[in-house]
Amino acid sequence: MGATVPMDIGKKHKPPLAAAAKFFEEKCRLLYSAEELHHHAQNDHVPEIVVLGASNAGKSSFLNALVGKLNTAKVSNRPGKTTTMNAYGVGPRPKIARDLIRKGSMPPKYSLVLMDTPGYGYKSRSDWGQSILKYLNERKTLRGAVVLLPADKKLQNTDRWMLKTLAQSNTRTLVVLTKADKSGEAWPAVCNTLATGVRKTLLRVENSATSSWREGSDHVGDVYATAANMGASPRLGNGGGIGGVRLAILEMAGFALGERVEKQPETKVYSGAIVSFDDIKWKT
Repeated sequence: MGATVPMDIGKKHKPPLAAAAKFFEEKCRLLYSAEELHHHAQNDHVPEIVVLGASNAGKSSFLNALVGKLNTAKVSNRPGKTTTMNAYGVGPRPKIARDLIRKGSMPPKYSLVLMDTPGYGYKSRSDWGQSILKYLNERKTLRGAVVLLPADKKLQNTDRWMLKTLAQSNTRTLVVLTKADKSGEAWPAVCNTLATGVRKTLLRVENSATSSWREGSDHVGDVYATAANMGASPRLGNGGGIGGVRLAILEMAGFALGERVEKQPETKVYSGAIVSFDDIKWKT
């Protein structure tokens, strides 16, 4: 299992950090909201990363820090504010050969989709939402999941269930500890204690008979510590651990990292079922 990645990952990462910051902060827009799997927009080419966490994990603050804006996702003091899956388009317009675009479709305007989800807080799958579980198992462009765990809380049974669910769906997973600043100067020790528990859980899940994660695979990576609300500046930049998480998300989504963020060109056309535009159900 990987180590806990601190909130400052060092000078040697400055060129990739700057490129990642430019990628995430260039533009971000709410594309649509969906209650069911069939409400999701057609997507053949753009990688999707789903963001998961309990109702008190700070998903809105995390998403706002990730894209460098204060009001992309609305922050609420009332847990469970998000009730639908909300898709955000991030990054520059991707370069995709015209002959790879489905006939009658427009080329995508964003390079990455971040999928926000309602907070999980229940033990049963039906209570949390079958539509989200279907998304994890059936969405073809899903490339990974970010699981947010508040550093000021202990690992909950619902968190363990979520990690097990991701293992069963063979979804590559990145664990991010949020609210590290709430522990003050003791944050390294607090985060390391929680990260140790997370790694033990991941190892048990990975080695379980029901897990689709393969032992030694890259489906289980490092644990990152973040503090999305650190400081009073309206622009967090790459501070508070956000820069390292940006790099990890882009790598998980299939981007090459350097002085520029680049996606490998697609070499084959879409081969899935063709759905008429009129048959796509949208939720706004």
